[in-house]
Amino acid sequence: MLFFEKNIKFESRQIFVNLVENFVLIIMNHLKLVVVGPNKCGKSYICNYLSETVEQVTGGYHPTSGVRILEYEQKVKIKGKISKVEVELWDASGDKKYETCWPAIFKGSNGIVFVYNPDNPNHVNDLQNWYRAVPPSLGLSEQQMCIICHKKPDTSFRDPVSLPDDLHKILHLFSNIPKDGERLKEKFGKFVSHVAWGRVEASEQEELQIMNTS
Repeated sequence: MLFFEKNIKFESRQIFVNLVENFVLIIMNHLKLVVVGPNKCGKSYICNYLSETVEQVTGGYHPTSGVRILEYEQKVKIKGKISKVEVELWDASGDKKYETCWPAIFKGSNGIVFVYNPDNPNHVNDLQNWYRAVPPSLGLSEQQMCIICHKKPDTSFRDPVSLPDDLHKILHLFSNIPKDGERLKEKFGKFVSHVAWGRVEASEQEELQIMNTS
C-alpha cells in the first residue's frame, strides 16, 4: 500500500512537472525588449531595421511620441533545440516629457537595449541616466542588457566613446546600417537567444523550488 502511494505521488509530481514545462515553453516564446536612449540617437532606425516591419524613412528626424511597439520573429537555440520567439521591441521616446510613462513602458520587460550616438559627447551621461532609470524590481542582470553604438548613415567613422564603469559588464554592439547591418542582426540575434535562455533557466529554478517544497 505504501509503495502504491509513493507511485501515485511520483506520477502526480511528474504530471505537474510536465505541465509546468509546457507552460514555460509557451511563455518563453515571447520576449519584451525595451529600447531606450537619448533623443536623436537612432533607436527607431535600429528597431525598424531589426524587425524588418517598417520601411526606413530618410530625409529628416521624426521623434517618437511616447513609445512604438514593433513585433517580429527570431529563431533561437534553447536546450539544443531551434525554436521561434516572438520579439517585441518597445521603442521608447528619449524625450523627458514622457518620463512619467517610463515605469509603465519598463514593466514586464525581459531585456533592455541602450542606444547612443558616438558623435554626441553628451550621450555618455544620458546613457548612464537611462541605466539608472531601469527599475530594480525587474530583477534584470547586465546579461539581459545590451548597448548599441549607432553610427548614423552618411557620417564619418568614429570610435565608441569610453563608457562609465557600471556599464562595462553590458554587451556592447556596433551599428553601421545599412553598410554592415547584417552583422548587427547576427549579434543581436545571439543576444535575444541569451535572454530567452536566461528565462528558461530562471523558470527551471522556480520549478525545482516548487518541487522541493511540495
